[in-house]
Amino acid sequence: MATSESLNERRHNLLPNEVSDNKEDIQLIWLDENMNDSDDYLLTQSLLIELNPAVQFYSHCDQCLDLIKSIKDEQIFLIVSGGFAQRILSQSHYYRSLVAIFIFCSNNQHYKPLMQEHNKIIGIFTNQDELLISIQEKMNLVEKQTLTFSLFDQKQNSLEDLSQESASFLLHQMLIYALKQMSQDEQSKKQMLDMCRDYYKNNKQELKKIEEFENTYT
Repeated sequence: MATSESLNERRHNLLPNEVSDNKEDIQLIWLDENMNDSDDYLLTQSLLIELNPAVQFYSHCDQCLDLIKSIKDEQIFLIVSGGFAQRILSQSHYYRSLVAIFIFCSNNQHYKPLMQEHNKIIGIFTNQDELLISIQEKMNLVEKQTLTFSLFDQKQNSLEDLSQESASFLLHQMLIYALKQMSQDEQSKKQMLDMCRDYYKNNKQELKKIEEFENTYT
């Protein structure tokens, strides 16, 4: 059970000025008409931020659709409540960037027939943990696909092109190259790592990788 102090900290972290610009290949969105400031919603929001620091939260369908329409370069993962599922699914084929839909509801049996009609549905979830695991697995798959395509085109792309690859790929593959190219002093290394830490400040897993990188590559 989360303490009052930890939940208050999460509330602070969810203020609009705390949401990072998206540096990933994936834009995660959660649309739920009942979105509120309750502890359950807040906990789920904070866990989603750990998965994708730039995750967006919406309780109004039209506003959410406006965002989806505006996204061209990222792949959209949408978590949608049962109440909005039909409306979103009826329009999902118009949006190429919308590649994965996760229905998060209280009665999965009611929405199961939708999976036969819409291939963008990854699953229907009533359990928070199962939802998060499924999102992480799908994100890992997309990340691997991005890496594969990037390596395939490596000889044809400039380093500027690589700046649009996923932040995780950049972190694990390109930091080594970048550090070798820049002046080899501790201050330069520290500045780059501090930028990575700032972006992943709510992601313990990525922060651990940054620490391992800092201790391994000197």
